[in-house]
Amino acid sequence: MKKYVAILLSILLCLNVAAMSVSALPINVFEYTITDGQATITAYNGIGGEVFIPATLGDAPVTDIADFVFAGMDEITEFKVEAENTAFQAIDGALLTKDGKELIAYPPGKADTAYTVPDGVTTIADSCFYYCQNLTTVTLPDSVAVINNCAFESCLHLVSVTLGNGVTTIGDWAFYECLSLTALNFPATLTSLGQGALSYCQSITAFQVAPENTVYQSIDDVLFTKDGKTLISYPAAKDSTSYAIPDGVVTLEEEAFGLATALTTIQIPDTVTTIGPWAFDGCENLASISIPNSVTTIGQAAFQNCLSLTTIQFPDGITVLEDYTFNGCENLVTVQLPEHLTKIGQYAFAYCSALYLVKIPDTVTVVADYAFYNCPDLIGIMIPETVIEIGEKAFGYCSTELGGVFTVDGFTIRGFEDSAAQTYAQENDFAFDIYVESECIIGDVDGDEKVTAADALEVLKSVVGKVTLTEKQTKAADVDGSGKVDAADALDILKKVVGKIEFFPIEALELIHRD
Repeated sequence: MKKYVAILLSILLCLNVAAMSVSALPINVFEYTITDGQATITAYNGIGGEVFIPATLGDAPVTDIADFVFAGMDEITEFKVEAENTAFQAIDGALLTKDGKELIAYPPGKADTAYTVPDGVTTIADSCFYYCQNLTTVTLPDSVAVINNCAFESCLHLVSVTLGNGVTTIGDWAFYECLSLTALNFPATLTSLGQGALSYCQSITAFQVAPENTVYQSIDDVLFTKDGKTLISYPAAKDSTSYAIPDGVVTLEEEAFGLATALTTIQIPDTVTTIGPWAFDGCENLASISIPNSVTTIGQAAFQNCLSLTTIQFPDGITVLEDYTFNGCENLVTVQLPEHLTKIGQYAFAYCSALYLVKIPDTVTVVADYAFYNCPDLIGIMIPETVIEIGEKAFGYCSTELGGVFTVDGFTIRGFEDSAAQTYAQENDFAFDIYVESECIIGDVDGDEKVTAADALEVLKSVVGKVTLTEKQTKAADVDGSGKVDAADALDILKKVVGKIEFFPIEALELIHRD
């Protein structure tokens, strides 16, 4: 008899422990708020493993869970829900609403590599699969209509997502940083694709869209709006080395060509007016791109980390160079800024370690913080009188690998007396050279007040001893500021005549030249 009593007591003890694990959770596992008598879970402070969603908190029924509460917590392997909870349920370890229509959260630490969303689910919640590192394949049923913000963000090993035939909306950053995702096929029902939804999907080789879709289309695996006016996304892993943007495209969407590392040349038609932020960010091998004069807007960081760009010429319609436009373009040597430019943004040319020649137009009024930070080859700059604001460490500063800061050896500023340029030079202990207007036209060797091929010929004649240049002619002929007149000056004059360069080297750095 005692034996049976002992067994019965053991069973009761086990049942009691199980009950306590659900209904008697420590109150500090969840943070929550109570509004109108209902509790909303706002944070989870547990150790992971199996997470139990209670029926009540603070004597109020748990009816809601805030966005991102469980996002990225890879210690969580399974969700369970107390039977008395009226708002939620758990199916195969995933957390859903009681009616089964919304998938709230998939456990980030669940070991399974494949997951099929249950039939009947219509909505994938914000951050539902955020940072689920074990998943490689996810299949959605046709019942799913909405994939919310950040739903699959940072699923680094996710290779394949099968979208059902009912998806209408994909939210902002939905597939952001899904580094292993290789392709996406969009159904005819899709009508809304959020900001950054496809950003940093570096393994995508193709986008496909059902022909019946009335909002989007795919042309040669590239994603466009149906009217062809907006290029939304170029597959980052597409293996083509060159690409001609179709005529009729007006806008290059944010991050349109982000991380397209195979591309070396891109042709932009003169129908394009807008290049979105980060449009070419990380195009490491992009060496050649011509921006037509039709472009009036270039977003921030548009060419960030384009490591192979050596030179760039802007269209005349650009009046503001946004923050980070060429940040990290380590092989950029020369830049021809547009003549109507008014502002150079923060970090616009930061970490352009090969940049040595820049002419700032006399329309610029602001050079923002760190605009030319970490440009060690830029040993001097001519700053026009129109510049009235120069930001912190805008010129002449670099950083060490350990994070220290130093000034460029011998850095010199040339500008006007009592100008912002002089103030910046004095405040930062840089050499300052007061600008004196030249008595001659640079490049006008024959004195006819214009620069033509005849001036190049005069230079060549002097090089071979056919003519002797006067002091004024010599000053006009030394267009590269080398201190001597040679064939290189003749070549620069010809380049200026045919439009290959906008300005002579000496016009940017009249007394300063590259070592």
